[in-house]
Amino acid sequence: MGSRYGSLCQKAVDNYVSGCVWNWFSLLPKEDAPAGFDMLLAAWGVVPVMSSMMKMFYWLQSSLAERVFGSRSLRASKRPVKNIGVFYHRIRSGGVERALSLLIRCWTESGYSVVLFTDEAPSDEDYSLPKGTKRIVLPPSGGPDENTFERRVKALSAAVQENDLDVFVHNSGSSPGLLCDVLSVKVLGIPVIISSHEFFSGSMSWLSDSMVRNASVYRVADAVIVLSKTDQLFWRTIGVNASYIPNPLTFDFEKISRSNLDSKNVIWVGRFSDEKQYLHPIQIFAEVSKSVPDAKLLMLGKGEGPEALELVKKEISRFRLDDKVVLYGYFKDIDDFYRMSSVYLTTSIVESFSMTLYESKAHGVPCVVYEMPYLEVLQGGLGYISVDQGDKVGAAKSIVSLLTDDAYRKKMGDDAYSSALKFFEAVHVAHAWRNIFDSMVGECDLDSRNITINSDYEVILKTLIFHYSQGLRANVRYRGSDDNDHRLAQLQAQYAAILQTRSWRLTKGLRVAARLLRGEFGHVKESFSEWWRKRPLA
Repeated sequence: MGSRYGSLCQKAVDNYVSGCVWNWFSLLPKEDAPAGFDMLLAAWGVVPVMSSMMKMFYWLQSSLAERVFGSRSLRASKRPVKNIGVFYHRIRSGGVERALSLLIRCWTESGYSVVLFTDEAPSDEDYSLPKGTKRIVLPPSGGPDENTFERRVKALSAAVQENDLDVFVHNSGSSPGLLCDVLSVKVLGIPVIISSHEFFSGSMSWLSDSMVRNASVYRVADAVIVLSKTDQLFWRTIGVNASYIPNPLTFDFEKISRSNLDSKNVIWVGRFSDEKQYLHPIQIFAEVSKSVPDAKLLMLGKGEGPEALELVKKEISRFRLDDKVVLYGYFKDIDDFYRMSSVYLTTSIVESFSMTLYESKAHGVPCVVYEMPYLEVLQGGLGYISVDQGDKVGAAKSIVSLLTDDAYRKKMGDDAYSSALKFFEAVHVAHAWRNIFDSMVGECDLDSRNITINSDYEVILKTLIFHYSQGLRANVRYRGSDDNDHRLAQLQAQYAAILQTRSWRLTKGLRVAARLLRGEFGHVKESFSEWWRKRPLA
């Protein structure tokens, strides 16, 4: 009996919370929303409010971030940093994962205690971590259709407090669960740093809303760390407290041995994923092999599943390159492969740092790259040939010029090595992070941060972001019925949630739903109208 009534009471509480959150988001003026957020937390607590917000407004996270910005609940009670919490969804087989494992070692050697949070359980493929590094596996954040937010917020909040963390560093800037994680930690009075491993506009290449969402979400963080000065300029221009710190390097110049550049090997390193354009190296090499028949392409990497590998094998067969392209799979240590190569090729649409470019240059291997002029590793113009994005013919000609001219190849190799050495001598990653952590002292009001902004640039960039967001909405509107069905399902779920709340009966719920209908979900109006006539009644 007690269990039954307890369940009913909890359901009633959940309904009240949902109603309050709905009214806060839909009815409260924006200028009053930060104080309203404080009142929600005071009345209902972190877990119910956060889980309700994410379930109902998952698709409107930019608006959520804007409405909580300036809340007193998000003011971090900063203190000297001793214990660092750091999150990424996994710690295996990827550039971010590799850099993060090195950063954890860097922090540990600097005297900090580190707790690693992941979504994935430990794996044999994980990069090594310093002895004694504690690891906590969180429940997945899931999506709007999954009832996972409550478990996520509970687990994250409890772990942050139990481990007495002084700061939390979130490394998944493009994660749809980013805002939920950031707010769940910040309302505990713990400062949050977002370490962004994505170039600011990269997500636009595949019509993601990541940049639009982060233009609001990043402002809620106490600091954002980026991997290029171009990124820093962009984010600071729109009011984000961004600082440039490069990734720790994977090599020690005193121990590294350079390639002699005597082979005809071309090396490509990366995941078999869309942004790496992993079929391009094969297509480029098909042209190279016509001029340099004894050349070989060494491909190191793998995809998330077998499908990408099958595509690679089919492409190799299509160009009859079975005896010229060698697939090595994934390796943690690839120094030997650099030393046996004479040209490094990268075909990415976008990179934020490109550790493999640093590694190839450090081994004295000249590079051929698709144009990415914002990368710090390419500043100075030494040791590489840049061609237009997608210019496979130009890339092939550049590789041939390097493989067939010994003097030119050696000169480019020397330039690559010297530019990498210059960067290495200027990098002080541990010191830069200590400065960031030292700034996490004293109370900080997000509204009071001193960020110098060029107002003309701010107008340009914010207008660009707004128009891109409108383009994304139009793309969803006309893309097809699958997207409309998905949006309709979201609206139906929100209506069902409202229907269960007492505030539906006491306030202007019908007008709220109509407002939704005209606005965010206008493109499914006809479908919704038909469904509305047949809707389940209270």
